[in-house]
Amino acid sequence: MSLLKRFLVNFFAITAVFFLSSEEPLDKIEIFRSNSNGLSLVRIKEKEIKNYKYFLKVFITDNLIQKKVLYKDNKEFKKWEYKYFDQIKNQETYYKDGKVINIAFFDANGHKIKEEEYKNSSKIKEAQYAYNQEGLVELETVLNLLNKQTTTIKYRYDSEFRIKQIEKKYPDGKVVYWESFLTEKGIISKEYYTLKGEIYTFWYNENGQETNGEIRQTGENETLKVEWNNTYTNKGIREKREEINYVLNKKINSWYNKDGKEIRIENYVDNALETIEFYDYNKDKKIISYKIIKDLTETETRYDYDADGENDKTYYYENNRLKKFVQKNKDGSRTETLYLKDGLKVVLNYDESNNLIN
Repeated sequence: MSLLKRFLVNFFAITAVFFLSSEEPLDKIEIFRSNSNGLSLVRIKEKEIKNYKYFLKVFITDNLIQKKVLYKDNKEFKKWEYKYFDQIKNQETYYKDGKVINIAFFDANGHKIKEEEYKNSSKIKEAQYAYNQEGLVELETVLNLLNKQTTTIKYRYDSEFRIKQIEKKYPDGKVVYWESFLTEKGIISKEYYTLKGEIYTFWYNENGQETNGEIRQTGENETLKVEWNNTYTNKGIREKREEINYVLNKKINSWYNKDGKEIRIENYVDNALETIEFYDYNKDKKIISYKIIKDLTETETRYDYDADGENDKTYYYENNRLKKFVQKNKDGSRTETLYLKDGLKVVLNYDESNNLIN
């Protein structure tokens, strides 16, 4: 072979290798550690998939994702398939357990314009979306194919393009209207919505916590039905809630611990104290005691937990006298001991199906 031929052969060989190595492969698969939602958390290797409950395979062609498959315990759990027109996604199909769940269609701007919902491979619902000039959803029209009824949802936005109003009209003509009022920082200071002839209104503090609320009956004789307020510590932890129901003439005062759990509830009827309830919790925030005082009777229930954190023993007291003890077993069966007067007791055994054995 002449020197010229040898040079040309080597040149084209090197050039071919250079182009093949510098371009993305036309077909490739990427694998990620994932969760039940199919998120691409951390990229992993094929040999590592056995270490994870969920992993995701992403199939790519021409730098476009064609398919994503989520595996649970090494079995296909969910799948997403994509179609494109002129390199722009125009369709996405979602499967679960091998069955199509919904199909979404997109326009050239990436806006979802239609979505179909399926059950047992049959289409049961169809939604269409219209957008305003800013590219925000303006109208959503939902057709229930099972009853041939249509629901429409209108969206309105403020000058910062944040949702300010939602109007939902149901097939029977009922309209639910929601509106919010935002501070300059974008925090909701007030919101309300109408539902079945009632207006629900909520007020919030600068931390976004609900401070007050009320329910009013609409119509010619608009009346206040229920109102409530919440108070918080300097650290933003709710410590008390007061609620008044004017229709039932009831009042409820509730106090909370630092974990936000109720520790005391006072119930008033016609401004007279009717019951007081007390709650106590262990370090795992599980309830260990519930006590209620009504008239001259004090009833208390105490709970014990096993090493797995499951309630296995329950004690029932009335005026500090043990009335019943329940022992729960791991297999679902239980033993109930009833304590009668004069030291007598009755022992009842139940199987895991709640059938009385003896």
